[in-house]
Amino acid sequence: MISIKQLTTWHSMRRATMLVLFLLTVSVMPSQGQDTVLPIDSLHKAGLPKTAELADSNYRLAVFTNIDKKSSEEFEPDLVSVYIFDVETKAFRKLFTTTKSDEVAWYFPHGSESMPCQLKDIHAVYTAHVVPYEKKIVIDGCFDMRNIFSYLIDVDTNEVKHLPTNCGLIGFTPEEGYIVMGSYAYNNAVDEEGEIIGGRHTVMSVFNVDGECIKMIDFEE
Repeated sequence: MISIKQLTTWHSMRRATMLVLFLLTVSVMPSQGQDTVLPIDSLHKAGLPKTAELADSNYRLAVFTNIDKKSSEEFEPDLVSVYIFDVETKAFRKLFTTTKSDEVAWYFPHGSESMPCQLKDIHAVYTAHVVPYEKKIVIDGCFDMRNIFSYLIDVDTNEVKHLPTNCGLIGFTPEEGYIVMGSYAYNNAVDEEGEIIGGRHTVMSVFNVDGECIKMIDFEE
């Protein structure tokens, strides 16, 4: 088995490859940057751990992640808490802390239907990104040593949708702020004898800010 560090590196390389492919078809919004001035000292007094890191921010929202406890097992994710600061209202709170999964999902297929879930269903956090123009975030994490599980969270209502993808966030479209996600899928091609050739290919899915899939690009076709 590979380690968390190896898996993270592998997914980073795969995400970079998918981004290059996607740039051939649509422009993707770059990182929103960290140019919003945040009252870090005040946030620490309000309960933000000094070990927390700013994951992403824009003019409306800032999201922080903190590793509360490093995993004692090489192949298990850390215990992570996510904190939200509303730049407009100045409200600050802890959004959730990851929980331990009771099961392992070795293959999570891509699809078009997001699945409603709860904050307690999030078992790992690697990255957190603010959705442009919205008070929503996308969380990526892996707890099965293979697939990236992604969640769209409305921070005002705590509504959570599990996005039907398995390779994480690629970026956002620059005009609409649509969410661009990556997945792998198994090939359906067969040889001359009708046997499945095997292997995998890339699938890219575009979701609106409500978690509805509005476009899918399958690179096997």
